[in-house]
Amino acid sequence: MKNLMILFITIIPLIVNSQCSTTSEVTSTYGHNNGQDGVMFDVVSNGLNAIEINCIESNWDPGGNISYEIYIKDGSCIGFATSSAAWSLQSSGSVVSAGNGNATLITLDSIIGIGCLDTVGIYLTNTGGSNPNANYTNGTSLGQVYSSNTDISILQGYGKSYPFGSTYGPRVFNGTIHYNTVGCSELPVELYEFYGDCKALYWSTASESNNDYFIVESSLNGTDWTEVDRIDGAGTTTEVSKYSIEQLTRHDMQYYRLTQVDYDGKSETFDAISIQSCNPNKPGVVGVYDTMGKLIKDDLVRTLASGIYIVRYSDGSTQRIFFK
Repeated sequence: MKNLMILFITIIPLIVNSQCSTTSEVTSTYGHNNGQDGVMFDVVSNGLNAIEINCIESNWDPGGNISYEIYIKDGSCIGFATSSAAWSLQSSGSVVSAGNGNATLITLDSIIGIGCLDTVGIYLTNTGGSNPNANYTNGTSLGQVYSSNTDISILQGYGKSYPFGSTYGPRVFNGTIHYNTVGCSELPVELYEFYGDCKALYWSTASESNNDYFIVESSLNGTDWTEVDRIDGAGTTTEVSKYSIEQLTRHDMQYYRLTQVDYDGKSETFDAISIQSCNPNKPGVVGVYDTMGKLIKDDLVRTLASGIYIVRYSDGSTQRIFFK
């Protein structure tokens, strides 16, 4: 599976919305009969093209300003409705609700990229309190396609209370996905792996096209990020490129993430990882587990399949790593 978090190049867009320049769109429905703080659903590339989502229109209750957040995850949202660690905050801001049955436009902070035949989970929510609720429609089956075209499908998911609280399903996202398409062979950066320990971060790419540099950021809470370094990219190459930086995790737990920046200034942020601080006597690895708790390996090796894994150490501590 190609990596979800990929920067795509837009080819001469056609204006289909005065505030959102894209070539294509797909609408689920605005025929709501229910609502909650947010709605969680999947978007799937049907395989003809890779997809870059630029903005989303959605259906909200009336009530003025909406403080919103958008989270994304690599792969389906099904089974991860309450697992905040599986999600990355992609966009946040404020917008005025257009009211029931109308399209409220949200422009994303950066592109959501979906590789050919890949799936991305999207969680659109208000921030609780007195915010207008997201409208959605009662569904029939979790993960079932509700609407689609030749490029993408929108699947049924969940209604959610903020932030990762009560879950209601199946529910159908009410709104429109605005996107551009890119040929499957034109993906500029394919991230192969991203992992680290308390002393260094490591990542590699399977291929790169027009990759200027990477930004490395750290966070104590997974929300507020500080830049710690910039590393030159390989430009354009079809060879595997390996990168690393020395760092020292000074707190019990820190988060790190990568942002890839193209020569034209476009950027895309990849999934974050968490790293434990160094102990005087580093405990040994006793097992590598998937996110459902199933033992995958009894030691840490670099032959894991694509996915998110939990490394458990002999002292009982754990570390979340991401492999591509």
